[in-house]
Formats: sequence, structure tokens, C-alpha cells
Amino acid sequence: NSCASPGTLSAPAAAIEIRTEDVARFYRLYEATQGHPTAVQIQRDYLDPGSAGLRHLTRVRNVDAQGIARAVATRPELYANARACLAALPRVRERLERTFERLLDLYPEAGRPPVTILVSRGRPLAIAGPGDGVQVALEGMCSEMAARFLGASVDDRFVNVIAHEYVHVQQAPERANPTVLQRALEEGIAVVVGELISEASLVDVALNHMQVLLVPALDQPVGTARFH
Repeated sequence: NSCASPGTLSAPAAAIEIRTEDVARFYRLYEATQGHPTAVQIQRDYLDPGSAGLRHLTRVRNVDAQGIARAVATRPELYANARACLAALPRVRERLERTFERLLDLYPEAGRPPVTILVSRGRPLAIAGPGDGVQVALEGMCSEMAARFLGASVDDRFVNVIAHEYVHVQQAPERANPTVLQRALEEGIAVVVGELISEASLVDVALNHMQVLLVPALDQPVGTARFH
């Protein structure tokens, strides 16, 4: 069963935890309902026992059982295709361990909240905030839209986006009304440091990030969420 194995992808004690148990729980429900879970089932069997990262996402981005059930019903390809990404998660974990080691070399005082890979309603792709870690939507990252704007490699997509977002985790809480310059500086720092620690192409990361921000289908920046 390809959906039964993901759990917590353990990392060295000094590194950052990568949590995937929400993905495993969602796909157990998905398979048990032949790909047609109801909002009641999603609430009871997926959201209620969810991780702290999943609970944070539902709170700050108004992700709820009705929205997920609606997305599963109207965009079934998102959730069917996302299962193909499960095989990439161990490879992503290995690369992220190296990425986080480079971050800690550059900034030993870095905060180390977990990265949570979960299943949502297709958007946002990822959110991050100081103290809250990073939450990444598997079905969004594995979508055709993400492949178009973030590159064909699933592994690269996950690593580059998570590296970028983890830099935002280290930044001060977002101001209530940030200026364009303040927002540009925050994003610029995340692009540069994310590139350094993930060994991605700086130009590609910057261009892809700007493209995603301009795609309404991937949602608009709200609150602490940035990469969507």
C-alpha cells in the first residue's frame, strides 16, 4: 500500500523534523471511500486527529472539511496525481536534511519548528511563519500548475519551496501593514538564502516565485503565507 508508509520522516536530532502523518491518514480515508470522502468523514477522520501543522493551516487559511470535500469532488485529478508524489518523499527528506544542515551552518541560532506535508484543498501551496514552521500541500505541489511554474521535478519543487519558506520562518513576524520595500526585502532575503541552502538556481527560484505570486489560481498572499 503506497499510502500506508508515510509517517514522520525522522531526521538527525540537530535537524528539522519533517512530518507526513497527515498525508498517510488522508490517503487511508481516500482509499477506504474509493476517492469520495464526505465532509463529515474528512472532519472526523482527517482534520480532527490532525497534526499541529494541519491545525495551524485550518486556522489561518480557513481550510475546512467542506472545502477539501469540494476540491476532491471537483478536481479529483489533484488527489489521484498526488499519490504519485508519495514515492518522492524519502528522497525529498534526504535532500532537506542537507539543506537544513547548510542553514544551521550559516545560522546556528535558527529556529527549528517542523515542516508538515499535508493534504488540503489545492491551495495555498505552502505557508510559513515564525514559530509555526512550514505547511506544504502535497496535492498542490504535485499539480500540473505547480509543475508548470515551479519546474517538472517533484523533488526540486518540494526542496526549493520548503527552503524558501523556512527562511521566512526565521524572519520577524510580519508587520500589520508592510511597505512594498519591506516585503521586497523579506522576499529577496528568502530567495537568496533559500538558493544558498538548497543549491537551486537563484534566477530560476526568483522567476518561479514571482510567477506563482501572479497566478490567481494558486491563491493570493494573506497573513503570514507567502508562497502561493
